[in-house]
Amino acid sequence: MKIIYISIILSIVLLAVFSRTISLQDYSKCNWFEAILYKISIYLYQCFRRLQKVNMNNKASKVKSKRHKIEESLMSLNPLREKNKQKQLLEEYNVNKIKTVVLVIFLGVFVGLAIEFGKEPLILDDISAIEKNEYGGGEKQVRLEAKIIETEKTEEVVFILPERVYTRKEIEVLYQEFLNQLKIELMGSNSNLNHINKDLSLAKSIEGYPFLISWTFDQYEFVSDQGVLSEKIPEKGTDLMIIAEISYDTWKTEEVFYCKLFPAKKQELNMSQTIEARLKHMIEMTKEDEYFRLPNQIENQEIIWSETVSYESIYLIIGIIITVILINFAHDYELKEKVTKREEQMMMDYPELVSKLCLFLGAGLTVRSVFYKIGQEYLNKKSKGNAIRFAYEEIAVTCFELEGGVSEMMGYDNFARRCKQNQYLKLGSILSQNLKKGSSKLQEILETEARASFEERKSLAKKRGEEAGTKLLLPMMLMMAVIMIIIMVPAFLTFNL
Repeated sequence: MKIIYISIILSIVLLAVFSRTISLQDYSKCNWFEAILYKISIYLYQCFRRLQKVNMNNKASKVKSKRHKIEESLMSLNPLREKNKQKQLLEEYNVNKIKTVVLVIFLGVFVGLAIEFGKEPLILDDISAIEKNEYGGGEKQVRLEAKIIETEKTEEVVFILPERVYTRKEIEVLYQEFLNQLKIELMGSNSNLNHINKDLSLAKSIEGYPFLISWTFDQYEFVSDQGVLSEKIPEKGTDLMIIAEISYDTWKTEEVFYCKLFPAKKQELNMSQTIEARLKHMIEMTKEDEYFRLPNQIENQEIIWSETVSYESIYLIIGIIITVILINFAHDYELKEKVTKREEQMMMDYPELVSKLCLFLGAGLTVRSVFYKIGQEYLNKKSKGNAIRFAYEEIAVTCFELEGGVSEMMGYDNFARRCKQNQYLKLGSILSQNLKKGSSKLQEILETEARASFEERKSLAKKRGEEAGTKLLLPMMLMMAVIMIIIMVPAFLTFNL
């Protein structure tokens, strides 16, 4: 996995080298790291555009259609941007998207490398030796694969490798607690010492305590040195005295345990359990060794040991890929939401806009003068920090077009097309028809349109209120559940008392 991560890092470095000559006129305020990311993103976008020009097939036409829709959405959200820079909106949108993707990949790979290099190497100079932690370093979980040469089978084995040595600390205080743990350890999987029908656990030491233990019995014919029960135990059972000699440095003592043995039910162990049992026994026998030597043979089967491959980094790579895909969809979804909010805002502003037209026309102004007045008033408010209102942005664009020499009829038609809503298309048609044929009833028509639009706005507000009530249903149910709990719990507690 390190090779994959390093390859990705080198690829990003090469992209940074290839893109070093790209100028950043529109991104002059960013720091050096952001500048590198922007250059890489612009370079990748340019490569993608060249590939699009080469592949002019059906799929490319679909991509072109999607690209055109995104460009239209971006232009509708930035109507007052200079005409020569509006074509750059799509490039900026895609560059920002690519920049986010590159940043996520870079951070993900950086974290992956940190995880990989932070792993403590398990196998040192010899594949058959594992270094133990010093005291205070804690136990080590070892995951290995045991390859049996004769059968060509591989068994996965997991075992715990404890610390190498312990220092002496408060021996007399720990000893009483240790005795309770020792009795539990001795019973193994048996429920109590008065009925032993499974192998005893004769540990040489107990984790967390600095004591060494040696075991002796009064009857060796019924139990082995490893605590394995003999098949000779009579059906009625037999008593056994177990003597545990406990020592630490020069301190020694003895504890005697009495138990009753019963015949054990023989269980056949699979190869994995046999390997684990053998390793556990060897660990107990080599507590003081610096290295734990893995056996070459178990049960007359030759074994080759290798470290189990970890797949944690693969999950990280999959997570990076999923994140990149989600980022792509998130950018497009965010753009779609902005366009939807723009349309809703323009729909809400329409009645007010028509009312202003009626008011100024009634004061004796022409339609052109009304557009100039509304547009200038909006730009003044916007310069003072007021929020963007897209309907008024389009009016300001229309004013600039009229100043640039566009005819009034074309200006009003362009205004209606840019707004892309039926109400505005109707308004543009009314204004154009007024210029073509002339109408003394323009103000009356606009007043009728204003009243109709206000009624439509009321219906829309009512609909939104109903939707808000539906959305509040779940929180209200949760609040009701909390209130029921607050009321019922004290009542039940009082009833129990």
